[in-house]
Amino acid sequence: MKAQSSKKTEGMDCDSATTALEWLVRLQDVDWDPEEPYPDMEERQRVFLQWLRRSPEHVREFLEAMELERRVSHPDPQRLIQVQELLENSSANVVSLHQPPSQPTAAATETSYSFFNRRRLLLSGTLAAAASAAAVLFFMFIPQGPHVYSTGVGEQRTFKLQDDSIVALNTDSRIEIDFSDHARHVRLVHGEALFIVEHDTHRSFTVVAGGTQVRAIGTQFDVRRRSHSTVVAVVEGTVQVSTGPATYEDPAEMKSEMPQLTGAKKTMAARAAPTTLKLVAGEKVQVTHGAMTATPSHGDDVLSWRQRRLVFRDTPLTEVADEFNRFNRTQIQVADAAAGQMQITGTFDADRPQAILLFAQKHPSLLTEPDGSHWIIRSRR
Repeated sequence: MKAQSSKKTEGMDCDSATTALEWLVRLQDVDWDPEEPYPDMEERQRVFLQWLRRSPEHVREFLEAMELERRVSHPDPQRLIQVQELLENSSANVVSLHQPPSQPTAAATETSYSFFNRRRLLLSGTLAAAASAAAVLFFMFIPQGPHVYSTGVGEQRTFKLQDDSIVALNTDSRIEIDFSDHARHVRLVHGEALFIVEHDTHRSFTVVAGGTQVRAIGTQFDVRRRSHSTVVAVVEGTVQVSTGPATYEDPAEMKSEMPQLTGAKKTMAARAAPTTLKLVAGEKVQVTHGAMTATPSHGDDVLSWRQRRLVFRDTPLTEVADEFNRFNRTQIQVADAAAGQMQITGTFDADRPQAILLFAQKHPSLLTEPDGSHWIIRSRR
């Protein structure tokens, strides 16, 4: 039995159980075969390990294939089937159609036995190495606590979770996923994430970011965790945002004054008990030290980062610089409060910090100066 082709073995579209059996045969084949796409054993093992690492399903199927092969090779380990007795009882019904081969000589038997043992030893060593690699990868794929997803500076990634929900991570972000049979919990450690939640009536979907909890069932929303605040914006559906003593990671965050309701803005503070606010599509809330401020949101602005665009509406220059710094290795520092409080409105390419530097260079009250590979923006004195 030979492995059919390299395309079938390497491909992701074919049945993984069939591919696992092909690899089992291929790893045991020590004879030279002109049709073998990987005649070199080291190259063959390298490609096999690559296939194993692609999916925990591949690891599981290969281990099951090895177990199947072991059972087929040893169908009656406890010798419960009396083979000799069955043969004797049925010998009368057997008609010989050819002469039995002559008995091998002792020398031939010894030579054949020696070759068989050497081949068996070689195959067992190859399969043992393959089994060890599969076992190691199997335990690597077993969840050890929450699953962690992250992005580096300037990187954006999208992940499909085990419940078929989708999460898109913005630059320099990190989340921890902890799903069970009864609940789905996500912790936004830092950065920003867009969640497209798969509906599940039996398990709520909760995102925790600092002292803020966001609960949703079948919806789409964005959560941005800053150093001193968290912003939640709803794109589709409805979410419930909560904050209070039970959710704070830092007790110092509880030291906030009771805010007042101002105009169209709904402002609340969590003091003695958690505070809850329900948001619908087109609304967002900023949570700062337990106080919630809900305002209308612009859908295009919320999702602009997915096109690597930065949209600012009367945003202080310090926040603008921080946002550019999240996307780029070239860092921008605002040197003084006067420059930092300047309001910026506009849409920028996230990958071009030169745009905001050019704006500062043309502004009559601002100065820019290089600091190694970085830049400093300061007010004119």
